[in-house]
Amino acid sequence: MKSSFLAVALLYGAATAADEPQKHDDIRYLIMDLQSAALSGELQQLLAFIPPHFKYSFGGDDSREGAARYYREYPEKLPQLYNTLAQGCRRQGDDFYSCPPQAAQRDVIYFGPRAGFNFDRASGQWQFSYFLEGD
Repeated sequence: MKSSFLAVALLYGAATAADEPQKHDDIRYLIMDLQSAALSGELQQLLAFIPPHFKYSFGGDDSREGAARYYREYPEKLPQLYNTLAQGCRRQGDDFYSCPPQAAQRDVIYFGPRAGFNFDRASGQWQFSYFLEGD
């Protein structure tokens, strides 16, 4: 029993390590696609990247539908998203990226626009989890 558990653990560790380059490519492609959608100004194109639960403001309802209403009302947020992503992103642990990089620094108080991406282990895919600004 112990040996089969160890074998499964070792196989999982090896598969996880082997998947790491693909995982890195996947987040890069997601960010590039999201930049393209934001630059186009086409809300429907952007909404294709927003998951059902998405944080777009501190007072929002954290939904794709709420984000759609918000971005229709404030279309200037789309170029702001592009500019935020264009500054680059910083990895925080295995399953999270923050953009711009200074938003991820613990020793920096950052109130500007910021975006976050998390890796959903259940689906094996990266998700755009928030885009907001302020404290």
